[in-house]
Amino acid sequence: MQELDIAVAGDFLVMAATLIEIKSKMLLPKDPLADPNAEEEEDPRTALGQPTARASKIQAAAQMLWSRATVEQAVSARRAGNR
Repeated sequence: MQELDIAVAGDFLVMAATLIEIKSKMLLPKDPLADPNAEEEEDPRTALGQPTARASKIQAAAQMLWSRATVEQAVSARRAGNR
């Protein structure tokens, strides 16, 4: 237990449960007694894509900041070498 990060394990279990719920809803037949004029339920798969897209944006921003820092560090080193 000391080596296992409980937060990561918890996040994994939540994601696994969410995926199982989505899959079970997709496999069940539609309710024939449901009101056809009622709004359709939002596709639960879209909720999964939002955190993934957000994480991708954050990762891209972090990469850009890392690149900028590397360039600025190289420029600073070059300026210090010319003095």
